[in-house]
Amino acid sequence: PILKGATGALQGIIMGPSISSWLPQFIDDWVVPMTRTLPSMLWMSPQPHDADYWNRELKGRPFIENEETGKHYGLNNYSEFLQDLGAPVLREALESVSSPRNVAPVSLDPMIPTFCAFANDSQTTLRMKFKTAKFTGQTVLEEVPGDGTVTAESMRWCYGWSSSTVKEYKLHAGAGAHVKTATSPAVVKDVVKWLQMFNH
Repeated sequence: PILKGATGALQGIIMGPSISSWLPQFIDDWVVPMTRTLPSMLWMSPQPHDADYWNRELKGRPFIENEETGKHYGLNNYSEFLQDLGAPVLREALESVSSPRNVAPVSLDPMIPTFCAFANDSQTTLRMKFKTAKFTGQTVLEEVPGDGTVTAESMRWCYGWSSSTVKEYKLHAGAGAHVKTATSPAVVKDVVKWLQMFNH
């Protein structure tokens, strides 16, 4: 679950998905601009309506710093960040995607039995800095436990749901833990066991 938002999605908007070095460079050059046109990437990122949560997590520091321009970006200037990044489609979609009036917050209690499973042992980018105004030359400023895409604290929000079963896993999968969670034998076994409770 992304719950309070995936910092990995924010990173993906800037840099695109992680692509193996053996793939031709033109694929990366094609994928990054495309990623910046996908409102779903914006929807998965930390949202302005969760600013109170993220201000506590970040201790008032920005998600993104740009060394060349001297600008810092957080939830209070998301629109400016998307403009500077050169992502007009996402900038136009920001209000529609992030407004609770249009899209229910992912962290909202679903009020039904829910199995919430996630890895908590992969270093996950929380804050980052870029060397140039074009957002190249990334340096990771801070990492925290998570699944390589979503921080563990973001996913732990489901502990507060009214009818949730929460399981955390150490998958030793590095950056791939976000995807591996769904195919991990330990996770699948626990999901099946949880589902069987409703057959009695």
